[in-house]
Amino acid sequence: MAAYTSLAHVVAMAAQAAVSIATVRLTLPYLGEERFGIWMTVMGITGLLTFADLGIGNALVARVAAARADAAGVPVHVAITGGLACLFVVAAVVSLAAATASAVIPWGWFLGHHVAPGLEAEFRQSAVMLGGLFGAFLFTSGLRKVYEGLQQGYTAHAAMALSSCSSLALLAFAASQQRGIPVLIAVTFGVTALLPMALLVPLIRCGYFHGRSMRSARQHEWRHLLGAGSQYSVVQVGSLLLTGSEPMLVSGLQGPAAFGELAVVQRMFQIAITPIRVLVAPYWGAYADAHARGDSGYIRRTLIQQVAMAGITTLVIAAAVTWWSDWIMAVWTKGAMTVGPRLILACCVLCMLDGAMLPFGIYLNGVGCVRPQAMATAFAIFTYFPAKILALAYGGVEWMIWTTIAFQVGNTLLFYAVLYREQVWHAIRSR
Repeated sequence: MAAYTSLAHVVAMAAQAAVSIATVRLTLPYLGEERFGIWMTVMGITGLLTFADLGIGNALVARVAAARADAAGVPVHVAITGGLACLFVVAAVVSLAAATASAVIPWGWFLGHHVAPGLEAEFRQSAVMLGGLFGAFLFTSGLRKVYEGLQQGYTAHAAMALSSCSSLALLAFAASQQRGIPVLIAVTFGVTALLPMALLVPLIRCGYFHGRSMRSARQHEWRHLLGAGSQYSVVQVGSLLLTGSEPMLVSGLQGPAAFGELAVVQRMFQIAITPIRVLVAPYWGAYADAHARGDSGYIRRTLIQQVAMAGITTLVIAAAVTWWSDWIMAVWTKGAMTVGPRLILACCVLCMLDGAMLPFGIYLNGVGCVRPQAMATAFAIFTYFPAKILALAYGGVEWMIWTTIAFQVGNTLLFYAVLYREQVWHAIRSR
């Protein structure tokens, strides 16, 4: 099942990569660096809201997997119906709050002199639209988590591939008409957030989702999901501060054009990360299922294989991207943007590190080992985050990335190899 999901993930990620490439190539020439940077900054707000589902989406994977393995003491349809009902309530509140906040926040004061006065209105309209759509994105993300828990992630990835293809066609049309940023958000983020709602249909047909029992199922599952999701929320809030805040920090301190450059380079190195995500992401549900059944041998073998595979693959692809970076940038942006070698090198090293750590993160989430991640994140908030701001303010984007690399290595060794060693490696020991 994990292999089928990986194959479907290849298709989905290829479609998403096509949208990512087309986004730069089709829109940067007519938007210009400043407006493109504004678009990327607005889209970066999604990183600020990753914690908004209260960890329910991530908690659903283990809950559904345990129910499917008959280890949770709850029927599968109750776990799924209750989880999605909880998520629907949260998503509706988030959409309303995000859209309202985006309408009243003084964006002009935050962006300061980095943005022309005439562009502030477009920024505000784009932020309001993104906020209104984000609730749908939260809900459909939870739907995909349900399929991961059912070991049917291939269905969710097929839906995402279809959404990305639809988004790509609409993006090409909008770019040909030189539409503004709000329209571009609607045809990219909006389409990929709304179309996966169709994933509800198979759940209803299989009897996994009962609309009439949503209220009782929600009451049954609410306390468990909030309890399990609270630690995921800590990790998500940490991601908000540590990585999701980068668009606003870089735009505020260095200007939207600076973040536009960073966003393009980051997307370029996604080429190296994408194969790893494709191969390891489906194993979140597989680890959860194996952990619920007590199959430590499967967990141990899979983790060793994937860490080795991820490290070698990321090293080779990231090095190749760095070597050909000048040519890639020239072709991709049609000569509209050039980036210095220091930024390329820093992003390359960070890409290699992230790629090697991806299988380990999937393993920790799959076996429910969230507390060490939460503690490591809390520690990083009070140490790494202030250092990151200082590095950005006084050394620029390159120093911010090198600071990220240093703290990521230090945190991993401190919390996973020393402080929480027993808890982290408990799931791979023979029982």
